[in-house]
Amino acid sequence: MKLVIVDDEMIERKAMRKFIEQSMTGFEVAGEAANGRMAVELAAELKPDLMLMDIKMPGMDGLEAIRQIRKINPFIRFIMVSAYDSDDYAKEAWKEGVKEFILKPGKKEDTISALFRVKKEIEGNPSGSAGREDLMKRELAERMIRKQATAVEYRRFLEHFPDAKGGFSLVISGCTGTELHPVLDRHSPVPYVFAQEKNDHMVILFLAEEAEESVVRNDALRLARMITFSLKGSRAGVGYPVSSIENFWKSYREAEAAWASISADDSVAYQFYHEEKAK
Repeated sequence: MKLVIVDDEMIERKAMRKFIEQSMTGFEVAGEAANGRMAVELAAELKPDLMLMDIKMPGMDGLEAIRQIRKINPFIRFIMVSAYDSDDYAKEAWKEGVKEFILKPGKKEDTISALFRVKKEIEGNPSGSAGREDLMKRELAERMIRKQATAVEYRRFLEHFPDAKGGFSLVISGCTGTELHPVLDRHSPVPYVFAQEKNDHMVILFLAEEAEESVVRNDALRLARMITFSLKGSRAGVGYPVSSIENFWKSYREAEAAWASISADDSVAYQFYHEEKAK
């Protein structure tokens, strides 16, 4: 697994490189960068699987470097490294999709654990071009619902769904993705993509080719009804249709609010946001 170390302190970079090369197997340190600008350049040149990214650096900091790198390669994973134990930094890093955070100077066990967790995540993703394409669609969808996608990313998403004129969102709980996929494959009237799969719920975007809101709304309601009928105990929050993919975040927030309002109510299976509960 190829990685790049990014830190403005040369001693820190060399120490981390030596530790990884001498203590860990399955990792190749492909390069080092002393600042955010160099990190962006190396990401484009080396295409690493993983980057250890310092937060506080002169010029372009680590968070901005991640934002720039994600535009050119959304597959790269990041571990943030910082001497500052700050919730603000952690929250900003989380928004950019960073799942691991190492304090320096830190315990060797913490570094090893973080590296192997990310390695396991990367290796657990589907392989091959089809798998990479599915992963890209999912990551783009997640950035869209978090209102973080760039214009370039929206265009890239439309390359996968050129006929999409908008669509709707569902937030679903009470079943697994393995159970849900065949139901969607059989009953969804439009293409779909999973944007998130969490422990307690899943977020799915449905790409409508029909621009008429009433038609899309009826499709959403019928699909929610079919899911909750087919998978007993499941719940579905439904977001209103949007007319462009740039507004999917609105439909997602509505679906999430609808799901939250019914998830504890056994008498309700699905509903639109702010509507009478459907049974």
